[in-house]
Amino acid sequence: MPSTDFLRPNAPFAADQFTAESGFESFSSSGVEGVATPSVPELDPAAPADEAQVHRARDLFIRGVLTEDQMREASASVGGFEAIIGKADYLPASFLEQGVVVSRATCLISTRGTDYLGRSGAWTGTGFIIAPNVLVTNNHVLNSRATAAAAECTFNFQTTPSGQPARTKAFRLRPDALFITSSALDGLDYSFVAFEGDPAAEFGSVPIKRSAFAIAPSEYANIVSHPDGRPKLVSIKENEVKWQDELVVHYASDTEPGSSGAPVSNNNWQLVALHHASKRSQVPGFEILNEGIKFSAIAADLERRSRDGSGDAPNARKVLSLFGGTDELAGFFGVLGRASGNESNLERVVDTYQGTEQDIDVGLWNVEWLTNRYEAKAAQVAQVIFDMKLDVWCLEESSPNGVQAVVEVLKDTYGLNFEWGAAEPDSADGKQSCTMLWNASTVTGEKVEWGEPIETWLNTHSRDFDDLGLEAVHGRIFDRYPALFRFRTVQEVRPGHTLDFHVIPLHLKAMDEGSPRRRMASKIIAAAINRRIQDGIGTDYIVGGDLNAEIASEDFAALSEGGLVPISARDERDGAFTYLKQPHLSLIDHIYLSPNLGNTHGGDNFFIVAAESRYPGYIQNISDHRPIVFRMSMGGSPESASAKGSTAPVDPKRAEALAQLRKLIGSNGKS
Repeated sequence: MPSTDFLRPNAPFAADQFTAESGFESFSSSGVEGVATPSVPELDPAAPADEAQVHRARDLFIRGVLTEDQMREASASVGGFEAIIGKADYLPASFLEQGVVVSRATCLISTRGTDYLGRSGAWTGTGFIIAPNVLVTNNHVLNSRATAAAAECTFNFQTTPSGQPARTKAFRLRPDALFITSSALDGLDYSFVAFEGDPAAEFGSVPIKRSAFAIAPSEYANIVSHPDGRPKLVSIKENEVKWQDELVVHYASDTEPGSSGAPVSNNNWQLVALHHASKRSQVPGFEILNEGIKFSAIAADLERRSRDGSGDAPNARKVLSLFGGTDELAGFFGVLGRASGNESNLERVVDTYQGTEQDIDVGLWNVEWLTNRYEAKAAQVAQVIFDMKLDVWCLEESSPNGVQAVVEVLKDTYGLNFEWGAAEPDSADGKQSCTMLWNASTVTGEKVEWGEPIETWLNTHSRDFDDLGLEAVHGRIFDRYPALFRFRTVQEVRPGHTLDFHVIPLHLKAMDEGSPRRRMASKIIAAAINRRIQDGIGTDYIVGGDLNAEIASEDFAALSEGGLVPISARDERDGAFTYLKQPHLSLIDHIYLSPNLGNTHGGDNFFIVAAESRYPGYIQNISDHRPIVFRMSMGGSPESASAKGSTAPVDPKRAEALAQLRKLIGSNGKS
C-alpha cells in the first residue's frame, strides 16, 4: 500500500480535446530552449566520489527532493580550466548508438478499413517492436482485428546519409495470435498485436518497463516517428517535458498526424510513453502540447484486465509478461487486487493507482551482509525499499545500527519517513537479529510484550527438557529472539475498520538438529499465539522469515492448533512464511505472492502468484537472497470486528511455566 501523497491531480481526458486532422495529432513547437536532465543511471558504488555526488544530485532532482538550482549547485565542478557556459546541452556519445536501437525497431504502419470513429478509408501511423513478435501502437491506428489484419508494417523506411531511400522490409500482423486494445475515446489508446514472422531478429526491439518516473521535469522527450506517412524522422530538439501525472506526460516535441504510436524516450533512450495525441496545454506559454500515455499506466490497465475474467484476460497476461521493472507509484505488485467502481477505463486506472487503502505489502529479507558493512551498504538497501514500495519489511540478520543507517538514507535521499523496531534492541552492535521496518505514512507499528508465561517459553534452553528424551537439541530453542510486532493501517480499509495484524519474524539457523529444533519452536509459537487468542487478542498473524525448512511440512503442523486457519508459501532458496487467518473475522480476501513463492500449502483458493511482478534487476548484484514478498488484499466485510482486548501479564514461577511448556512439547502440541 505505497503512499501516493505526491500524485498530481489527473488532467481531464476527453475526446473533444483532441485536435487536427486525425483527431489525435497536431504540430507543436515551443521555440524555447530547455535544460537536459537525463534519466539517472543506477548509482555505481565504485564510482569516484564526485561522480557519485552528481548522480545522487540528479536522482534527488528527478524525485522532486531538490530544485533544479540545488541540483546544479550540488553537481558543480570544483576547479579546472573548463566550464559550462549557460546551460549544459552535451550528451554522451552513446546517445547516438542508443537512439539507433529505438529507431531500427520503429516502423511505418499502413492500413485501411473502418477507423475508431466508424469512418471508412486508409491511413498511416507509427509503431515499434517490444518483443520478437509483438507490435505496439495506438488504438486509433489499429482499432480492430480487421484493421490489424489489413496492416503492413514497413521497417527502415528512411533516407540514407547520402539522401537516398534505404532498403525497406515489410511484415504483416497476426491479430488471431495476439490482439488487445484500449479505446482511444475512453481508454488508454493502445493496441498490442502479434507479428507474422520475427522482425526483431533483424531490427531488434525496445525494452518495455513499468517505471512511472522514467523521465524528469524539463528532460527531453525524444520521439522517432513517420509523420504524415513520410520517411522516418526524429524529434530531439526543443522537446522538453512540461507536465506529467500518473497517466500521461506532456512535451513540446514536434509531431504530426502519422506520428501516433511512436515511442517516447528519455535522454538515455529508455522507453517512457506511447505518443498518441495533442492536448490543450495547462502550462503557461503553450497553447498546445503533445501527449504520451505512460507505459506504467498501460501496465496498470493490463494488470486490471488480466484479472477481470473477460476474454481479453489471457492476452493481457501475455503482454504484461513482457514488462520489466517496478512501478514506483504502485510498487512491486502494481495494482493487483485493487477495485474501482468507475465506468471509464481511464478513471479505473487512476482509481487503482490511488486505492492504496485496499492492500498492505510485506517483505521478508535476509540482509546478513548489512550488519558489519552498513556504512557502505545502507544506500543499496534503501534503494530496494524505495523501488519496491512495500509497507512493512522484516530485515532478518540485521543490526539496530545498520537499520538506523537505512532509515536515514530513506529520509535524506528519498524523503520517506520509515520507523523501525528491533527484536533485540539491547544487543551488541555486531549481533545479528530481526528488525521490523515500516512506512509511517501507511501503517503504525509497535513491538509488544508477549507477557508470561510466554516470555519464559521463548527463552528456554534444551537442558530444560532433558527428562523428555527428545532428539538432540543443543542450546537455546530460539537462537534469534522471536519478538512480536503489531501493525495497524493508517487509513480505514472499510468504514470503521482498520487492518490490524501481528508479525513474528522467525529465524532458525540451519543446524544438524534442525528438524527437532523447528518442531519444538513451532509448538512454542503455536502455544504462544493460542494463549494470546484466549486472552482476547484475536488478529491475523504472520510467522515468517528465513526458516531454512519447508514450512508446509509436519515440522510446523503445530501452528494449526492455535485456533486460526494456517496457510503457507515458501521459496526453495530464501525461506517461507505462514499466514494464520481468523475464520470469518479476517479482512484479508486474498494474498498475492511474489513469483519465487510458488510452493504453497493450504492456500489454493487464497494465494495468487503474481507471475508478472518483477524484482529490480540489481538485487542480485547486492544480495544472495531475494526478498519474500506478499500483498494482503482486502475483500468482503468481516462478519464482526476483530476483538480489541488487552493482555493481563501474569508472573508465575519459572517452574510452573516450564511445566506447561513441557506438557506442550511432549504431547501432540495441543494446549
